[in-house]
Amino acid sequence: MGCSVDADRRKRPGGGMTKSVDDARLREIGGKYNAEILIGMLESLGAQASNVLLPVGEQIERWRSGGQIYISLGLADALAAALHSLPRKRTGKLWSTTIESHAEHDLLDGKPIRALAREIAAKTGQPLASVRRRLQEMKAGGRFKRMQLRRKGHGLFSTQD
Repeated sequence: MGCSVDADRRKRPGGGMTKSVDDARLREIGGKYNAEILIGMLESLGAQASNVLLPVGEQIERWRSGGQIYISLGLADALAAALHSLPRKRTGKLWSTTIESHAEHDLLDGKPIRALAREIAAKTGQPLASVRRRLQEMKAGGRFKRMQLRRKGHGLFSTQD
């Protein structure tokens, strides 16, 4: 609220929605933004986070007062990147243990993420981008790395050096 949308921005390169292949990089970059600085920039323009603590009626009255703030595209881009870095709440369909187990084993066997994502998306009905993102997260996670080490014989109770 209070921000005008640049309609031409959606037509320019880099405008609008980001590609899922860039999401991991975007989350990494977004995590580097200092939240205190972003908050300070917004508050210097007139935003007041504490107003969300007001009773709903007072919040609505404030919004209807016609007061607006305008932020630069640079600040808007920084805020969007910072929000991308926040953990996502999983709202989609959960994979069955069978699908998740097969996915882990296929990843351990070196199956390409894109091919595996197509198979799982066909089985679950989830969007391909969501499945691919979840597989990338699985592959980057500590559990997967431990499974790789165990498979190579470097487990906790391994007798090899």
